[in-house]
Amino acid sequence: MNKKIFLFSIAVLIAIAGLSVVAAVGADSQGETVTIEGIDFNIPKGFKENKTFEIVNQSDETAGLSYVMNGKSFEKGADFMSLLVSEYDGLEVTDDIVAATGGDAKNIGGQDGYMANKNPYTTFSYHKNGKLVVLSTDNPDLFEEFIV
Repeated sequence: MNKKIFLFSIAVLIAIAGLSVVAAVGADSQGETVTIEGIDFNIPKGFKENKTFEIVNQSDETAGLSYVMNGKSFEKGADFMSLLVSEYDGLEVTDDIVAATGGDAKNIGGQDGYMANKNPYTTFSYHKNGKLVVLSTDNPDLFEEFIV
C-alpha cells in the first residue's frame, strides 16, 4: 500500500511540474498588458516601448470637436505598432464615426473596425468605451496580437 501512495505522489508531483512549465511558457509568450485611457492592449513578447513617440493628454480640435489623445509606440526589430486612444468632449464615438476614418470593414481579434492602407503603414480603427482607438503598423498581421 505504501508503494502505491509513493508512486501516486510522484505522479502528482510530475503533473504539477508539467503544468507549471506549460503555465510559464504560456505567460512568457503572452507578453504584458498595457492600459491606455481604460483600454487594454497586449504587448507581445519582444516588443519594447519607444518613449520618443509617447503621447500624453495631447489636446486638439477637428471640425469643431475637441479631443484628448494618449498613445504609446512599440518596436521589435523592423516592426512597429502605435496605439492611440482619443476621447472627444461631449461625444461618444460610434461605428458611424469610426467608418468616417476610412478603410474596409474588418473584424480583427473579435473587434469590429476599419482597416486602411496608408502606405507605408496600415491602420485599424475601432471604438471602445465611447473612445476612438487607432492602431498603426508596418505589419498588419500584428493587429490581432495587440488587441485584447
